[in-house]
Amino acid sequence: MRNHRSATLRAVILFALTTIVCVFPAMATRVRRLSLDQVRDQAQSIVVVDVLNQSARVGEGAKMVWTDYQVRVRETLKGTDTGALMTVSFAGGQAGGLDVGLSDVPSLEIGKRYVLFLQSGQLHPTPTVGWGQGL
Repeated sequence: MRNHRSATLRAVILFALTTIVCVFPAMATRVRRLSLDQVRDQAQSIVVVDVLNQSARVGEGAKMVWTDYQVRVRETLKGTDTGALMTVSFAGGQAGGLDVGLSDVPSLEIGKRYVLFLQSGQLHPTPTVGWGQGL
């Protein structure tokens, strides 16, 4: 009887741990769908850019890889981004022996033109509003 209870308790604990491990990472990557009006309203600046170059680096503490894109601002639609060149950084990439990929974090292509809805504040996994929605 005691072995049966122990086995049942172990099974319940294993099930609970498995559920937690499977559910929480999925919840952490969910991004609430925004309307275009919401993306526009949440953006500190909106710029039309051409991607000139990209490079990857290991971030502070060697816990994250960041891909930096050098872009030329063609037009500013909102905000005060007046510099002709700027760098936008997205989480993920390959550098220093690390290969980090994050779902819903976009990557830009050199030579392509994009409209970026940029958010303000502290460093985010992506500088665009709503992860890839602001691209």
